[in-house]
Amino acid sequence: MLFDAPPDRLESVVAGARKRLKLVLGAEPVVMVRSAKEMSALMRRGPFAGVDAPKILKRYILFLADVPARRPRLPLTQPKEELDIVHVAARDCWVVSRRKASGMYGFPGIFVEAALGVPSTARSWSTVTRLAELMTGRLKAAPTKKIANRR
Repeated sequence: MLFDAPPDRLESVVAGARKRLKLVLGAEPVVMVRSAKEMSALMRRGPFAGVDAPKILKRYILFLADVPARRPRLPLTQPKEELDIVHVAARDCWVVSRRKASGMYGFPGIFVEAALGVPSTARSWSTVTRLAELMTGRLKAAPTKKIANRR
């Protein structure tokens, strides 16, 4: 979900979203929030920034709910799922996924949460790139303090 909110209203907006999601899901979810500035920084730093990857690889960023409880030595590999944690910084984790023998790609959520000891949500690098561009474009085109839910 993308929304605009002034910094002093962020917590109340997130609390409202959690409450509405709890009604739909039956349990209150963990919500990870990143600002347009933080998303833009992800595009400039880390192992994926400015690097084209072969089409046979999938790259993910996992947004962490908090700083990692554990800091394993990297890269950390899960051979069965063809996953590599290649970088962890603050509340974000970069993962490379390779095609498994089944033809499918491993999904990094469970692996990262077990390795780092913190809840996460995964997005592909292409999705993170599009979100960052959208957020940056929205801020340049229409800066606002009005709260707006957009799907």
